[in-house]
Amino acid sequence: MPQPFVHKVHEPRYTETWVEGMVVLHNPRARIKLAPEMILGASHEFLHPDGRIMSLVPEFHPLFSQTEIKIGD
Repeated sequence: MPQPFVHKVHEPRYTETWVEGMVVLHNPRARIKLAPEMILGASHEFLHPDGRIMSLVPEFHPLFSQTEIKIGD
């Protein structure tokens, strides 16, 4: 289940990567397969012949996010 998270972007140790939240859908008929290690940090989805989907999801993978702007003193 998705877990709530908070990131304070103004804090000195805050980091964010371009790949956070990215989903790679692997084509089961691709002639040249893409190894998940080529795009680290993304979620990878694989379609099995029986219709099941196997997902490789990184430890932190935001389902959605929203920005809250607070104006202080």
